Amino acid sequence: MLNEKIHYLLLQSSKKPHHWTPPKGHLEDDENDLDAAIRETYEEAGLLRDQLRLIDSQIPLKYTANGKPKVVTYWIAELIDECTTVKLSHEHQDYKWADYDQAFELVSYADAQSLLKECNDMIIKDLQKNAK
Repeated sequence: MLNEKIHYLLLQSSKKPHHWTPPKGHLEDDENDLDAAIRETYEEAGLLRDQLRLIDSQIPLKYTANGKPKVVTYWIAELIDECTTVKLSHEHQDYKWADYDQAFELVSYADAQSLLKECNDMIIKDLQKNAK
């Protein structure tokens, strides 16, 4: 959280149409979804596992890409130290820490906007649970 607002890390693809998404990628070998998420977050944004506090939630996003069904499982995590630097891979040309409204505008696909809303609801629930 920054200035009492939840912020989302969004990465802008180097490839056209230069869409914005959270870190994501493909499973390798015998990886599970969590291991892949941690690896991809490091490869794409330079963030290590010990720099993140995972919220015990995962959200699958199902869509079609190039005529094939695809499922990406997102994990919700909090950056422990807000001063941590993001280091982009060649796959991305920019990044933003965006509050909910900014993030909703940046992720232009309806399914990604639904995912963002679901994530936001889960984060708020987690914050309320931890405040007790």
